[in-house]
Amino acid sequence: MIGCGSFARNQLHARRAIAGVQILALCDRDAGRLAETAARFGIARTYANADALPVDGGLDVVDVAPTVAAHRPLVEAAAATSLHAICQKPFAERAVIRARGDSSFHSLCHAIWMPVPSR
Repeated sequence: MIGCGSFARNQLHARRAIAGVQILALCDRDAGRLAETAARFGIARTYANADALPVDGGLDVVDVAPTVAAHRPLVEAAAATSLHAICQKPFAERAVIRARGDSSFHSLCHAIWMPVPSR
């Protein structure tokens, strides 16, 4: 999981509820938020820089959940290393296709819609 803000924490709860899914690592530039989230969810591998994620290996998918401005470069970086990606919209699909080249990269773009109670 890249990003440890409120959206990412919601995603962590959801991912942990899926049978067979393991969250192996967290990444965030904010050291305090990274440490707090890692402790809360019991995740030992932490990174301050997303570039280290594919280097360490053992990962199948990266969930890109930081601020919107960071989505495209992080998904492009994942594509370039054949690390599959999950990312909330907006999504630069053509740029990611170019970045993946001939790799077997797969991506999933999703949107979370919160129901608004009727008044």
